[in-house]
Amino acid sequence: MPVQAGAAVVTAGRAVAEARDLLRGTGRLLEGRDLSAAAATLTYFAGIAVVPWLLLALWSTSWGPGADAAEMRLLGLRVLVPPDMGARMPYDLLVTTAVHLGAVAALVLLFPASFYGEGLRRAGLALAPRPDRFTGWRARLAVLVAVLPLPVLTGAFLATGDLLVPLAPEGGGTGVGDRLLRIVLGFVAAWLVLSVLLAWVFLAVMPEPLRWWVAAVGALGTGSFLAGFLHGFQLFLAIPIDVGLPFGGLGVVGGVVAVGLWLYVLHVFVLLGWTVTRALEERVRRGRVAEVGTATADGERDERRDEAGDAPRRAARLGHRPRAARAGADGDRRAAAAPYAGSAVRQAPRHRVGADLHAARRRPAPLGAPDGVGRRGGRRGGGRVPGAARLVARQPRGAARGHEPRALPRPVVAPRAVRDRGFRAGG
Repeated sequence: MPVQAGAAVVTAGRAVAEARDLLRGTGRLLEGRDLSAAAATLTYFAGIAVVPWLLLALWSTSWGPGADAAEMRLLGLRVLVPPDMGARMPYDLLVTTAVHLGAVAALVLLFPASFYGEGLRRAGLALAPRPDRFTGWRARLAVLVAVLPLPVLTGAFLATGDLLVPLAPEGGGTGVGDRLLRIVLGFVAAWLVLSVLLAWVFLAVMPEPLRWWVAAVGALGTGSFLAGFLHGFQLFLAIPIDVGLPFGGLGVVGGVVAVGLWLYVLHVFVLLGWTVTRALEERVRRGRVAEVGTATADGERDERRDEAGDAPRRAARLGHRPRAARAGADGDRRAAAAPYAGSAVRQAPRHRVGADLHAARRRPAPLGAPDGVGRRGGRRGGGRVPGAARLVARQPRGAARGHEPRALPRPVVAPRAVRDRGFRAGG
């Protein structure tokens, strides 16, 4: 029992540390970014696209049973819409319009519905700037892929609604247990449906590349917040207030503004969830890099251990060979380079007159040779150009004492310039 309790404490502590690191990473990603402006951008595009998406979802319910049967079923679900704020009339109008759509009208609806994808991608680019080409059209085409699972998701959600009708107050559910069961079932249904859609949005519509399972985890977390938020909106519709009061009694204007404000807050949660998902992706990437680094270190340690074990056998195998043939004999390292046999040279800058060069081939004179070798003017002083720079080779340490110098791939040279500011070329 103590061991299990200690393991539970360690697991809880690690979970708290991971959550703290995730929140810290989310704050770092949002630093210097305007989340409110990004959510407002997304809300603007959603104002164009949200009604077409609702119409397409409800229209898909009329494919099998027909328009009249689908309309009766959907109108039976109106008891789940609170009547206090007058939301049932817009719901009835939406249902009647959706079930009688034709194929041509549905195809036309795809164009305004695609604006939701553009709004999502542009809001994502506001929070995570990066070069992006064809932003609008790429996002529109990507979000339209969600039309494929839309009939299945709508059918599952409405099936849950059929189960909730008897639990509503107008359907016969009056107890606290009925209300709690209605809230739990509605929450789970909305959570799962939204999670599927958000997973595709995070994976294909938003600009940041994510692993598929990271996008799924982020979608599940974000979908839970959105499902709870939509239940809060349902409770808001049950408040008996006049939303047109701040606008001179214009209820339509008040309703549009109220829906727009709730939609704005909803998109704030969407973008926050996407940012947390990005932080999770960075955390996973750092963990993968750490694992690769640990594996590399372990491999190098194993190689050093193997080399240490093979050292006696390699020494016994190479002991009878000459010293010059031992290096590189077993292929583990390159043989030592042969000592430099050429003579160190004196070099002259290329922009100077070639006074220190052989006149015939313009090659540097050997180090230690008289200054006048290869040119007219005799030895020292006769053909010496006063302003020419000299590069004298530095002999390796120990050469002056008769020791054999170490092998060098080429001579080490150091500049020694003698300048005469009064010298003029050709003077």
